[in-house]
Amino acid sequence: MSTTRHEDVFQPEPAAPLGPSRGRLTLVFLAVIALGLIVARGLGAPPEDTTAQGPLSGPAPEVVLSTFDGDEWRLSTHLAEDGRPVVLNLWASWCIPCREEIPELSSFATENPHVAVVGAAVNDQEASALALASELQPAYLVGMDATGRLRDRYPSVGMPFTVIIDGQGMIRWSKAGGVTADALVRAMAGVD
Repeated sequence: MSTTRHEDVFQPEPAAPLGPSRGRLTLVFLAVIALGLIVARGLGAPPEDTTAQGPLSGPAPEVVLSTFDGDEWRLSTHLAEDGRPVVLNLWASWCIPCREEIPELSSFATENPHVAVVGAAVNDQEASALALASELQPAYLVGMDATGRLRDRYPSVGMPFTVIIDGQGMIRWSKAGGVTADALVRAMAGVD
């Protein structure tokens, strides 16, 4: 800051205003921060007690699995012949949260026989997925994505990804990330 001498008293010169480029840089910086906060909030996992909402809604796309016991499972056939709601879990052997939630899904499946729990290995090698299933022995139906298109039909920002489909074939709830048996019980409230 420079000063001028006027009648033996030093008085500071007024500060120069910010130049146009500094003002624009400040605005750009603030915009980037705001955008980052918006994106971070949008990518954050929803709370476990999210009910009947999620990134997906409407009629559930078809699911075709090659089960590890050698059969084929189709969502449309299940709904026509069985009619129970479905908890569909997309997982992979390389996904650590997927491995951690399999016991939770097994607990839910055992305690809620009125719901069909189905695990679909996606973006995985069949031998690796089968090895994990053999190791953890899920108490529900598991298999491989027979079409190779299940991740496209049920898109999410991460894995595992769980969807609740009611007995009429409508998606009622979905969540990216691990789930617990308690969260599934809460999410199933009112689903039939």
